[in-house]
Amino acid sequence: MNFLADAQARADFVALLVRLGHDAITVQSLGLELLPDERLVAEARARGRIFLSFDNFRGETGRRVAIEIHERGGKVIQFGGGPQQSPERSLGRFLFHMPDWQPFLEKSDGLVYLSDVRGTCSMHAREEIKAILSKSQRQLFEEYLTARAEGRGTPRTRRRRPSPAEQTDLPLSDGA
Repeated sequence: MNFLADAQARADFVALLVRLGHDAITVQSLGLELLPDERLVAEARARGRIFLSFDNFRGETGRRVAIEIHERGGKVIQFGGGPQQSPERSLGRFLFHMPDWQPFLEKSDGLVYLSDVRGTCSMHAREEIKAILSKSQRQLFEEYLTARAEGRGTPRTRRRRPSPAEQTDLPLSDGA
C-alpha cells in the first residue's frame, strides 16, 4: 500500500512501514510539511496514497479536513495518542486493525480513526464524514454545505474575541 505520513509521524514509524513492504513517504521528503492538513489530504489523493496523520483534527482544522474528504474524497488514517507514542505501539494498532480498515479504504474514501485509549478502529465513509465532527463543527459544516448548495459560496463565520486571559503574543495552534 502507498502512504503519505504527516509531519508529526516519527521517522522510525515510517521506516517500519517500509520494512514491512509498504511504499511510505513523509511530507518532509516532498517539502510539504508547512501545508495545512486538508491540503495534505488532497496531495495524498492526487498521488494515490493514504494520508497517515498523528494530528488531532479539532476545531477549524477538523472541519476543513472533513470538508475536503466529503467534497473531493481522500483516504485518511488518523492515529489517536499523538506522535510521542512509540512507533511499535502505532504500528501494532495499524496492523491489528488492518483487516478492518484495508477493505474499507480499498472500496471507499473516508477517514479511519485508530484509538489509542479504547483500542478501537472507527471508519467513516466520505458520505457520512460529518459523524466525526463535534456538535459545533457539525453546525458549521451544515451551514457550509447549505451555502454551497444554494450557490452562495462559503459562509462567513463570526469569530469570538479572545478574553484578556486568552490573549498572548505567541501564535496559537488549533491542534494541527
